[in-house]
Amino acid sequence: ILRDAKRLDQAEIELRQADAILSRGLGEHANVTLDTELQLAKLLYARGNVEEARRINERIGPLLDTRFVETSEVRSDHAELSRRLAAATPG
Repeated sequence: ILRDAKRLDQAEIELRQADAILSRGLGEHANVTLDTELQLAKLLYARGNVEEARRINERIGPLLDTRFVETSEVRSDHAELSRRLAAATPG
């Protein structure tokens, strides 16, 4: 909701908090935790923090392949963010 309302700074804070809570409560590899981290990476990319978005995206990529079916929205979002990050790479 905050992201849709263009309150990206507050959305980032809340996604980071949610990620910490989910990681502790359900584990770093839980589907909902991975999805939250992907949403955080997308938000960071939108805010211009390409390097942190890239680090998160690269770390969770292999996990998404084993935790989500190929046609899932999460895998689709990850692929799209990967394309955007690749295009943002200089050279």
